Amino acid sequence: MTPDTQIVQDPAPGTRMVRFCGDLLTLILRLPQSQSGTAWVRTNIGHAKIIRNEIIKEVEKKETLLGRAWFDIPMKRIDDRRFEATLPLYEVGHFEAKCFFLKEGAVEPT
Repeated sequence: MTPDTQIVQDPAPGTRMVRFCGDLLTLILRLPQSQSGTAWVRTNIGHAKIIRNEIIKEVEKKETLLGRAWFDIPMKRIDDRRFEATLPLYEVGHFEAKCFFLKEGAVEPT
């Protein structure tokens, strides 16, 4: 696939960065062409307490991590091909985020 035929996320998936409490993180999703639908950010940003509790349960009680810290945030449509979400970073921790597009009427993300 070439960049003009695929969805592009900025920052790109797999990007590692160091940020500070109080910073804002802006995620952008670009579609290859205009489509009806919604874009989302799937993340665990802001759920450090849940993540820590799951890690402790896994280590101390050998419980399986369930990923309870993950949730979806709707992105704002900026134009016919671009969506954006700005998230505040107000906790210390290791977090992840990934954007996805849900075509109108679809139940599986693109």
